[in-house]
Amino acid sequence: MVETANQDYGYEKDDLLSDAISSLSNMFCDAGEIVGPVLTGVLVSLVGFELTSTFLAFTCFLYALVYFFCSGLFFKWTHRNKVEPELFQKIYSEDTQVYINKSI
Repeated sequence: MVETANQDYGYEKDDLLSDAISSLSNMFCDAGEIVGPVLTGVLVSLVGFELTSTFLAFTCFLYALVYFFCSGLFFKWTHRNKVEPELFQKIYSEDTQVYINKSI
């Protein structure tokens, strides 16, 4: 987050920026610890434990899919550099020869 704030938004890398990012992160984690049990308690009261568990599992899976596709991981995974087999064989044979020559 510090790198993004520095590169994209022009903030200086200093203790003030780190403190602000840490404060926001802790604030949202604490808010989640308060809202989460209250929300699940209400859902359990309304629809029951099994449907609440199913709903939360579906929500977590949906979040994982959105994160995977929107964070750039999918793009990096599908557009990674591919090594051609002939090139790999050439590099491997050159490395083996260098290793053999150094050991002699």
